[in-house]
Amino acid sequence: MTMPESPTARVLIIGDNDDVRARIAVFLIGAGYGVHVAATVHEGIQQLAVPPALIVFACNVSDAAAYRRLGMLKADPLPGERTVIIVAPIGNNLDESARAKADTVLPANFTVTELIATVRSLLEEREAQESAQQVAFVRELLREATNNRFNLCGEPADLPGELPQTGERLALTSASLCRLRELVLVAAIRARFTAERAQDIVTATSEAAMNAVVHASGGAATVRTDGEDTVQVWIKDRGKGIPIENLPKAALSRGYTTAATLGHGLKLMLQTADVVWLYTGTAGTTFVLEQKRTTPAATLLPSPVNAWSDVISES
Repeated sequence: MTMPESPTARVLIIGDNDDVRARIAVFLIGAGYGVHVAATVHEGIQQLAVPPALIVFACNVSDAAAYRRLGMLKADPLPGERTVIIVAPIGNNLDESARAKADTVLPANFTVTELIATVRSLLEEREAQESAQQVAFVRELLREATNNRFNLCGEPADLPGELPQTGERLALTSASLCRLRELVLVAAIRARFTAERAQDIVTATSEAAMNAVVHASGGAATVRTDGEDTVQVWIKDRGKGIPIENLPKAALSRGYTTAATLGHGLKLMLQTADVVWLYTGTAGTTFVLEQKRTTPAATLLPSPVNAWSDVISES
């Protein structure tokens, strides 16, 4: 039997039939899930001090009170909506109000394959929803805190359009960083950047590229320009991604760093590039850095990055 990716996921089984309750528990424990059991909804609610990832509900359909309490339990005895599987009693005669309280309904004669596949699917769906909510929250926090200079992307389509490429595509290694800086500097000079503006985009590029080399064993970089006043640098790697929960401190706090992420480099990117886009996931990370010839009006405001530093550092 294939073990779930998250074997510590906690499942609460509520069932008034000892045999059915035990059968479900044996199947889920065998698949590697953490299991807690309760004979009634009341007992189940007592176990919500540690919120379960999922509830399997297998009470007799005639127990109307149980279904009413299930609706309360699913809605919010503690913060966070519950994911619920109802195992239908013999006859599968659940009424619509009972079905409405379930994310899915399994027949009483369910197989182990059906149970495990359903549990896995619902947990993956819930994880994806929670991940999307986390990305959305962090995105808005960082966008507000940086005057729209940092854009956390939920999917590749959120990245900006690619400008025409200038120079060769570089495979990123410690030896190629010098060539990348040279390409960026040449593009900035051709766009008639001041020396300070040119050095800023070179610095931001160096930080993003170094992150790919050190933390993702390399990647690829391209330098792009509109031929007028904008330089854009794309840096992609195939690492394990950057934990979303680390981004606020990495972007906003003074001196924040860890051994496994980009650390203080992100804050330096935000201080030197006009706009930074970031898309990260288990298949890799993409940074897009963009710089105009002249400083955009929005970035002439007092640095919000510094204003948030103390708040984030204390959290």
